[in-house]
Amino acid sequence: MKFLTLILSLYIISGCSSSLSEQAMLAQTNDWYRIGLLDGEKGHYQQARVELEDLGSISEEEYQKYKQGFSDGLDEYCKPDNAQRNGSNGVLYQGQCTNTEFEELAIQKWQEAYIQSATFESMVLALSN
Repeated sequence: MKFLTLILSLYIISGCSSSLSEQAMLAQTNDWYRIGLLDGEKGHYQQARVELEDLGSISEEEYQKYKQGFSDGLDEYCKPDNAQRNGSNGVLYQGQCTNTEFEELAIQKWQEAYIQSATFESMVLALSN
């Protein structure tokens, strides 16, 4: 179990660092829309302008582009099929889809899939013991 936890931790860390380097490269080209889109598509929370300044100088106009990209990405992330996939993959819902077009259906699909996934995982663990 400790080995599995270690592997998952390393996977998460490597995923985060690749996201940061991708964001840094996009910031160098002033592609703030794409940075926002990626944040939204991954279900991250919207970053404040001051947080984005860690990547480089960002004007108010560029921040608005980031926010539009984030909104578009979040709309994609919260589509019912994607929400169901996230639930099936054991991703815990943390309010990402609040005030989105498919909020109710996305949350319903997410929760159903999450519960089904957790139940299946419990059965597999019980059978392996």
